[in-house]
Amino acid sequence: MVRQVVLDTETTGIDFKSGHRVIEIGCVEIINRKFTGSEYQTYLNPDRDIEKVQLKCMALL
Repeated sequence: MVRQVVLDTETTGIDFKSGHRVIEIGCVEIINRKFTGSEYQTYLNPDRDIEKVQLKCMALL
């Protein structure tokens, strides 16, 4: 049995020193190349501004 957890993050930008932060984490479980239906998603730092380039990357613009 091969078990994998695929992790995805969304950020406000790529420069931590400028105050950019992770704002969302999501993951899904895969066993033997098939999705199990087990998933997790949460938002972090919800009041942070997001740069326009990041909004385009996340397809929100």
